[in-house]
Amino acid sequence: MSSDAFFLPLSESQSRQFIDAETVHAATRLARKAADEVRGSMLWREAAGKTYLIRTATDASQRSLGPRTQVTQEIFEKFTKKKEVVSNRLTSLQSELITQQRLCRALRVGRVPNIVTSILNKLDANNLSDQFMVVGTHAIYAYEAAANVRVQEAAMATIDVDLLFDTRRLLSFTAAIEQTNESFANLLKKVDPTFERLDLDKCTLQNSKGFQVQILRRLAVDHDPHPFRMTADEDDLWPVQIESGAALLSARRFAQMVVSTSGEVALMQTVHPLDFVRVKQAMGISYTREASKRGKDLLQAKIVTQLVHELMPHLLVAQKPESRSDVLFSRPELVDIVSVGLSSGRVLSVSDGLVVQKINRSGDTVRHDASKLSAVVKNGDVVDILYNSVGIGVVSGLEIKGKGGRGHPITHNS
Repeated sequence: MSSDAFFLPLSESQSRQFIDAETVHAATRLARKAADEVRGSMLWREAAGKTYLIRTATDASQRSLGPRTQVTQEIFEKFTKKKEVVSNRLTSLQSELITQQRLCRALRVGRVPNIVTSILNKLDANNLSDQFMVVGTHAIYAYEAAANVRVQEAAMATIDVDLLFDTRRLLSFTAAIEQTNESFANLLKKVDPTFERLDLDKCTLQNSKGFQVQILRRLAVDHDPHPFRMTADEDDLWPVQIESGAALLSARRFAQMVVSTSGEVALMQTVHPLDFVRVKQAMGISYTREASKRGKDLLQAKIVTQLVHELMPHLLVAQKPESRSDVLFSRPELVDIVSVGLSSGRVLSVSDGLVVQKINRSGDTVRHDASKLSAVVKNGDVVDILYNSVGIGVVSGLEIKGKGGRGHPITHNS
């Protein structure tokens, strides 16, 4: 399939508007962080015949900065001036951001579900965005935004968003969520009051339209708590363990502004596109994965691979020259080549350096780069191919019967 079938470029006016909105959004986030530094207030208070400078926090706590002196007077004046400046700047930028979002809606710049950008902004506003990554299908919205295109609908259809929680950041999450005086589930319900926890798995919220938010985590290792609830609230969510969690957490992060259908903008934190491809390839040939999902996994891996190769080649610069990914991304005809996991079945063809292997009774196939296999295979061989940590497909399980009796044994490459 050609890239034209995968991608639809944005119009010139849409592209310009996206850039403008992205610029204002980034400036607004910086202004919000500056405003957070001067949250609360400072005041003078009389006590025991002296005047003291008091710093008050948003939780109503107070602390003395000392009696009135030239130093504390300068602290007070500097704080007051900075608070006024950053407050005015933030107000101005927030107003401009509203304008930019209206323009995004008018020009149909975005197509991310509104509920997703609202959730991302709620996390960001409460200093919780660094503890989560968007994984799965919705990550492609970040990649297409970075590439200034739209990906075909067939690869994007989903009614849920997966948020991978980083258990290594549990302490910072706990500190931040306590500042909200809410459970995590209740915080998300502020985005949509119709969200309810599904009692069957307790890791998922579902709204009145069937849209789901699922909280995921890596398999418990080291000192990871297991099982655990997001907060002490008995109705809060319990993150569910996934096999790919560790691989996703160890992947490089990728942050990109995205735009919803209503024009709302938000920063999406997800995994680097190349790491997304590796994980999706592994899932696409995993026998523990539902068969109905494996085809979509491989399609998404192929689309993102081609997206990087054709529209974001700068992301390939950091790849090691001898790495498996260089072979994959330097040859666009190999975008759906298997490079991880185990595949078993009959070899259907060997041509132009590619080995096509049938992997189930439904007729699904995978392709291998023959130069990366540990042994020579021929048409009709039934083999197991298991990729090791350096990207070599180790071939085993041979001596297959054909029409003439016993087949040929595998001859390993020297």
